[in-house]
Amino acid sequence: MSTRLIAFTPLAILLAVILAFLSLLVRGEPEARDPMAGKPFPQVELAALNGYDRFNPAEGLPEGPALVNIWASWCTPCLAEHPLLMALAEEGVPLYGIDYKEREPGAGEAFLQRHGSPFAAVGADPEGRMGLELGVTGVPETFVIDSNGVIIARHAGPLTEEIIQNKLRPALDSAL
Repeated sequence: MSTRLIAFTPLAILLAVILAFLSLLVRGEPEARDPMAGKPFPQVELAALNGYDRFNPAEGLPEGPALVNIWASWCTPCLAEHPLLMALAEEGVPLYGIDYKEREPGAGEAFLQRHGSPFAAVGADPEGRMGLELGVTGVPETFVIDSNGVIIARHAGPLTEEIIQNKLRPALDSAL
């Protein structure tokens, strides 16, 4: 009897490990808390994009809650999310842009001329200084800031309708 128990012990342990992994897959891991949440939006000097109102946090942030989207003309996911940003702007959602590390002079302006600008104002971050301050891991990234300029939420990666409805809108509502 004891030899049977010893023979089945490794099998029982393996089964327990498999069940633990399956449980994580079904539940999913909780989203990690963003280290920027609750911190003031950095007041970094941003350059102007020719032909567009300048978003320059060093001179002050917009009043009221707003979205800040970090994008680049060379970023394929940025192009994919662009129609969603245009729709948000049409709804009246305050939206500001940061053109991040463009590879070609004038490429950001050309992108906005070709696809339309959803931004109330846009700034350029050619060296990525703002990106460093915000901990940007890649473009696109979108931040929700409250009326005091504090970061409420962040989404790394392209936006989808689901992310807008389930993450950004609730963050904007809580920032009022």
